Amino acid sequence: MTQLSISTRHDLDRNITTIEFAGTLSLRTAPAVRSALLKAGAECPEAVIVDVSACRCDSRSALNVFPAAAAHGHGSRPDAALIVITADPEFWRLRSGLGPIPLHRSWQDAADAVQAGRVGQRRATFRFGRSEFAPRQARAALDELCRNWGINHVRDATLTIVSELVTNAVTHAASDAYVDAVMRGDFLHIRVRDDNVIAPAPAAMRQVGHGNGLPIVEVLSSGWGFVADERGGGKVVWATVRIRPMGTGPVSQAVTVPPTA
Repeated sequence: MTQLSISTRHDLDRNITTIEFAGTLSLRTAPAVRSALLKAGAECPEAVIVDVSACRCDSRSALNVFPAAAAHGHGSRPDAALIVITADPEFWRLRSGLGPIPLHRSWQDAADAVQAGRVGQRRATFRFGRSEFAPRQARAALDELCRNWGINHVRDATLTIVSELVTNAVTHAASDAYVDAVMRGDFLHIRVRDDNVIAPAPAAMRQVGHGNGLPIVEVLSSGWGFVADERGGGKVVWATVRIRPMGTGPVSQAVTVPPTA
């Protein structure tokens, strides 16, 4: 049976997930590839970089799994840029099977393309020290952001979500809170990073007496989750808020990776 090994790592600073496949890319292993890609995309990174340097591709049609996975869930969550990397000449010869998926020769080339695609995005970054005032400060910052970005119609949900996530960071994770807010297509994507790798526990947080916890985030957001740094560098808890109904056109650009030169 054809084997395929899969490893995943998260770059919380860049908000990039990297998947490394080793083995054979074929129609037989395509379901495993698809499952890994969908899992990574569901965590809402801004980009998923797929390293196939240690792979052999047995047919052009086996690569169709990449554009198919990229199209899955389109419109139901912020799109993540999907990029494939390898320096293998044979893989490049078969690259038409990737369709619109960009192909780059190195991880750094792919990361540079992601950064270039962020030009013009609406994004803001804040740091709130570990104190009882941090949630209130976060609410004030996001309140101003909603006004400046013209998204007051999601203001109440946004302020409640950021307040809860920052409360969890400073209270349960015992950490400063690092907040990113980014307009990604039809969504406002909120990320709160802390220095604790312990996974959030919604039920426990609700009972401590600090607000409503993650259950209210689940109710008010279109999606939420968390990603931990495998090297022990903390975690990010994220939530998305839909700012425009489906089918009415995008409010702003998501990360669009420039074509490979």
